[in-house]
Amino acid sequence: MKKIVLIVLTSLLAVSLSAETSGIKLLMSAERLWKKGAYEEAMDSATRCLVVMPTNSSAKNFLHDHWDHMVHHANSVLEKNADENSLEQSLVRLELFRLMAEIQDNLREIALPLVGTNWQWYPELYYSQGDYDSERMHVYRMLLEEANACLRSYDTEGAQKHLLTALRYLIPGGERESNRADLQAAIIRNLKAYSSSNNIPEAIFAYELTNLSDALRGDTTVRMDTIAHMRPALREHVAELYNAKADEYLQQGDSAKAADYRAMAEDWLTPVEPDPDK
Repeated sequence: MKKIVLIVLTSLLAVSLSAETSGIKLLMSAERLWKKGAYEEAMDSATRCLVVMPTNSSAKNFLHDHWDHMVHHANSVLEKNADENSLEQSLVRLELFRLMAEIQDNLREIALPLVGTNWQWYPELYYSQGDYDSERMHVYRMLLEEANACLRSYDTEGAQKHLLTALRYLIPGGERESNRADLQAAIIRNLKAYSSSNNIPEAIFAYELTNLSDALRGDTTVRMDTIAHMRPALREHVAELYNAKADEYLQQGDSAKAADYRAMAEDWLTPVEPDPDK
């Protein structure tokens, strides 16, 4: 029985020390972020510190002393980034609302009012989860529009950047995965539409869409076997188009251009080795 009690006490001590270490790191992070001018991130860290260390007086003082400045800064950021038609400004608002939603969640787990030396105080926050949800769906739609514009220009790298940013702000689980599946389905439709094109840029675009599809995989349940099997065929198709173009130039007497197109065809037939750094 003594051994069991000792094990339980040792386990509780380990948990307590772990929480204390985590809390101290969060408070140090809050101080560092505040000095850098990242006021909302600093407050997020300070409130999380109080979640794991409810009696930490330094964290309480941090909130009490810096709260008004943080709120004033947040309001200023929103005023300077109020254009709803600007993706850049909308992303700034979204990130701020995300931090405010996290701070609000943290406050729900903290015993209020906070009590310090000669003061007792309720921190007030004028932003809600609803603000964050509304803004992130607004940004999601804008990012999809930007991604589609990139795809219309055959810019798969630009589309990937916008789509991955869009997925980042969706709620993990059902919301993110269902939207990821819809995006995958749209990419596959585009891929199939362009895969048999005799236009070289469109055929290359079809191949690049397989890479975009891979980048969006995540935890989606959409089966990607078909995409993997299409890659060799797409490479061969592009090579055939380059060879056909080489034949045309050769018939026209332009052996230099024919050689260039022949070399490009050979590049597409050369297996691509996986990058060990990726």
